[in-house]
Amino acid sequence: MFEELEQIIAEQLSTKRFEHVLRVANLCSELASKYHVDVESAYLAGLLHDISKEKSINWQKKKLKENNLCEKDIYLVQNIWHAYTAKALICELNLEFSKEIELAIENHIEGTTTLDELSMVLFIADMLETKRNFDNIDELRIKDFKTLVEMYQACFLSFYKYINEENYYITTKTKLAKEQLEQYKKENNG
Repeated sequence: MFEELEQIIAEQLSTKRFEHVLRVANLCSELASKYHVDVESAYLAGLLHDISKEKSINWQKKKLKENNLCEKDIYLVQNIWHAYTAKALICELNLEFSKEIELAIENHIEGTTTLDELSMVLFIADMLETKRNFDNIDELRIKDFKTLVEMYQACFLSFYKYINEENYYITTKTKLAKEQLEQYKKENNG
């Protein structure tokens, strides 16, 4: 069903990156099925999330400038540029997808400030795919979370702790995503 799209994406990426994308897409499907999110959209978001990751720095800078993103603090963190330049490449390839998929791709590194389901699924899948390895990842993989938000919260807070401990720059969007989770926790008693 997605063979043609998978071929287009494979042509944009190294074999190693494409294999990662397939693992993320498959995990997106599993999570979407478990938490009652649109499975097809989740799979597509997983397939597309890194489509521009291996584009040149100059290409990515150009796309950030064309989309007026150089003023934002994302410009300071090169390894997140592809989350914002993916849309440009998708357009160049004459592919069209829903706004929800575009938003999920934008949110897959920094987190979501709106707790939209597709963004949470992609964030989790990208973090927990089988070749990733970091502190407490196995605990996150095996725990049976009752809700998608509960799983996202555990993954996001683990990610936030890591970037904070490693002294990575924390973008405004990531700070807002953390605040959103804290507000959600207060409103939902826990």
